[in-house]
Amino acid sequence: MDDDPKRENLPWTLDEYLVVADLYLRRGRSSNANDPEVRELARLTGRSTGSISWRVGNFQRTAEPGRGLKPVTGDAFIVFHAMVANEALRVGLVADARRRLMAGLPSEPVELPAAAVLVAPERMLTTDATVNLVARVEKRARAESRLVQRYIKWRDPLGTVLRTWLLPTEESTLRTDLYDTERSLLIEAKAEPGRESIRYAIGQLFDYRRYLTPRPRLALLLSVKPSLTLIELLTEHHIGLITPVSRGFKEELV
Repeated sequence: MDDDPKRENLPWTLDEYLVVADLYLRRGRSSNANDPEVRELARLTGRSTGSISWRVGNFQRTAEPGRGLKPVTGDAFIVFHAMVANEALRVGLVADARRRLMAGLPSEPVELPAAAVLVAPERMLTTDATVNLVARVEKRARAESRLVQRYIKWRDPLGTVLRTWLLPTEESTLRTDLYDTERSLLIEAKAEPGRESIRYAIGQLFDYRRYLTPRPRLALLLSVKPSLTLIELLTEHHIGLITPVSRGFKEELV
């Protein structure tokens, strides 16, 4: 029988997400609705044990694309990845969240150390700065922008799935092209399917992935299908291929 779910029909707070994320990170999907820790969290949050168990499944899908339920999004998604990467941060955040929940206090904004941040994808349109670029580079940038926007319209018409990572480094902040939050898929877009372009994209994907935990799958979004030799190069490095077709896109993911 569930504990008294006083908050069952209210939106979840960040603190509630944090304590359930902590349970998943410590024990994985092993806990169920009758588990003592699940029942304790139900009492702490005012939720049913079924709701707690369901949220554990959401975090499983976030950490392991293809398994569990629908992944978490928004602030919960960002903080979850920070908790995965930094155990000391996780312990501190969860202790503060428990303290506020026990006292009936509202959640507080979480200040994270410099780390990767998910933002909405922007239109990669050229600006006045491009007047200083050679025509070939400007043309390529515009072609990549059209390719990305076409893919966004096809894959994410409601704007809830595709995002962009901002990755702070010692030199600058890197910005990825696209990240599929449902499939933990990092996507780099290139307008030209030539060897130079694809080799450059492989390097970008590998560099970006070093800053993300858990490490995402990789895919290259191209305007046309490349040569067989280059497809083999992508396959060898476990990078999927996404190309336009008449009714959308063909995804060959690995």
